[in-house]
Amino acid sequence: MLRVIQTGEESRNLLSGPVLTAIAALQTNAAVILARGDATAMAFAAAAGTAVPSVTIDTDSHSFTGPAAAALETALRRNLA
Repeated sequence: MLRVIQTGEESRNLLSGPVLTAIAALQTNAAVILARGDATAMAFAAAAGTAVPSVTIDTDSHSFTGPAAAALETALRRNLA
């Protein structure tokens, strides 16, 4: 099996590039909802910078379970209004 080792920059581009491209293709207002303590969410936020608006919810869970569920619902309602 071939193993590919990527630099930090390459890894960030693999993570954020397709998502940012898809959001730009929507040609409408969009925001990304991120979990503050989730490693993937933090990596995406660092790579995306200010390219797309984001809402950060104070949780470690990218599934937004437990108490974060109410915060997710609030964020969705606020941003979809």
